[in-house]
Amino acid sequence: NRNYLQQVLVQLLRNAVKFTPKTGVISIRTTDSRMSDGSRQAITIKVSDTGVGMTTKTLSSLFQPFKRNNSSCMQN
Repeated sequence: NRNYLQQVLVQLLRNAVKFTPKTGVISIRTTDSRMSDGSRQAITIKVSDTGVGMTTKTLSSLFQPFKRNNSSCMQN
């Protein structure tokens, strides 16, 4: 679903900007995989940053609705 993909990417980028220091780096990388006949099989999108990261506890509840990590480390 195009709209869902757009929402996910926008949220990932917002979080990257929010939690990455001004001197940090945010990168977006895409890779497209092709079948032997040249048709596209998949596109992989990776968003990475040099922000504070997530604790193991936060990662364990990552896909639960309405969870938020401690916001004390947000960029101002």
